[in-house]
Amino acid sequence: RIIIKVLHEQGVSSQNNDPPPTFTWITAGDATAAGHGNLLDQSYTSILQDTAGGAFRSVGITFEARNYGMGQYSSGPELGLCMNEVFGEDVDVLFSDFASLQPSWEPVR
Repeated sequence: RIIIKVLHEQGVSSQNNDPPPTFTWITAGDATAAGHGNLLDQSYTSILQDTAGGAFRSVGITFEARNYGMGQYSSGPELGLCMNEVFGEDVDVLFSDFASLQPSWEPVR
C-alpha cells in the first residue's frame, strides 16, 4: 500500500494539486497500548508519529498515527467483526497490544 501511495503522489497528486496521500497507522490495545501510566506523548503511537512523520513527509506522504488503546479492553470478537466501524476504512497498519488482558498459560510467580 505504501508503494501505491508513493507512486500516486509522484504521478497523480502532484499534477492535480491533490492533497498528499496519507499513510495511517492504528494502535489498538489495552492500557499498555494506550500509554496509561505515562504521558500521552510517551505512548507507542506518539513516539512513532514523532519518529516516522519526517521520513514520510520527505517522500510526499502524510503520516497519521491514531491511538485506539483503551484500558480494560480485550481483543474479543467485537473488534474483529467491526474493524471498519472502529478504526476506519483507510488503515495501512493495525498494531495491537492486548498482552496485559489476554489469558496466559504461564503460572503467576
